[in-house]
Amino acid sequence: MAALTKINKLPILVILGATGTGKSKLALQLAKTFKGEIISADSMQVYKGLDVVTNKVTLEEQLEAPHHMISYVEKPWLKHTVTQFRDKAIPIIDKLLQEDKIPIIVGGTNYYIEALLWDFLVDVPSVCSEASSSESDEDDLHSALMEADPDSAKKIHPNDKRKIKRALEVFRNSKTKLSTYHSNQQRESGSHISGRLKYEKICLIWVKCDQTVLDARINSRVEFMIENGLKQELTELYEEYKSQKQDYTIGLLQAIGFKEFHKYLALSDNEKNTPLGMALFDEGSGNQVPPVFSVDSTLPEKWDENVFQPSFELFHAVLKSGNMPFEPEKTIGEISEKIYQECEFCEGRVFLTTKDWQAHLRSKSHKAAKRGFLKKSTEPLFEKD
Repeated sequence: MAALTKINKLPILVILGATGTGKSKLALQLAKTFKGEIISADSMQVYKGLDVVTNKVTLEEQLEAPHHMISYVEKPWLKHTVTQFRDKAIPIIDKLLQEDKIPIIVGGTNYYIEALLWDFLVDVPSVCSEASSSESDEDDLHSALMEADPDSAKKIHPNDKRKIKRALEVFRNSKTKLSTYHSNQQRESGSHISGRLKYEKICLIWVKCDQTVLDARINSRVEFMIENGLKQELTELYEEYKSQKQDYTIGLLQAIGFKEFHKYLALSDNEKNTPLGMALFDEGSGNQVPPVFSVDSTLPEKWDENVFQPSFELFHAVLKSGNMPFEPEKTIGEISEKIYQECEFCEGRVFLTTKDWQAHLRSKSHKAAKRGFLKKSTEPLFEKD
């Protein structure tokens, strides 16, 4: 039986956005304005270490407003699941609400945010199982899931090894398909998207940014990270971790940067300063749904006008009257339908939403691959004499 939705007097504020949009800055401003406390929902920031790579808020910023769920997992190679994250974060949120304080969830990792808002996780213990040992080739994992639980397999990208392993683990340890658990949750909640909402009052703000501007901002951030100790952080973690089994699907090694820089980190100190070492370093740096409101952070000089002020007005109105002063965005379900589509022209690349599939069909790489395929298919098998 799904847990009942909690009746919270104060709303929970949730701030979403891609890396570089400024969601942490907005969360800090709103936390100071409304005397709230910030819950970090980032799967990598839970680990101690790699503060630069995982872009944690600084210690000075943490003094401006209380922050939770940062740097509490001691060892970088420990597996830390979304269920463990949920079980630690929910009591903090509930305590803040009891104390009449605003919980401000910001991330990061959308799956972690979803775990705090909806009852959809399956509480099957994570133990050593066939899912981690029977498939010698990880490329076989998705095929194994497609055979055991095709409905789940069609919702998980073949490259998402962590989710594939978890779905196999649930099936093998409980003898029940993950898709069956989810179907039961949806039936109990009356929602076709997910399980029941945990809290009644939720305000979601989505920080957007023009993609070209965002790309430039992220490139600039990489340069800033290098200047602020990126190489040293990665090297220190590599030295600590190199004696362990290097599994890039668990622990802090999932962080963007560590796997990408592995070839560079494996070099000797002398080799890192050679042209090869520099080249390898450069290579690495490359339903029951609450309404979602968006703000645009494309123009940093208009941050107050375009981001902070609309966010302040929205949450202030929600806090005082519960009324929404703006029109919300379409929900994710309305924006893009879930599918499972393989591209026959592009080496079987898989797409899980109509939005991504349509974008792929319009891409230059797809059109070129399709032309090449059709050209080959129309060539005669034998040349004429």
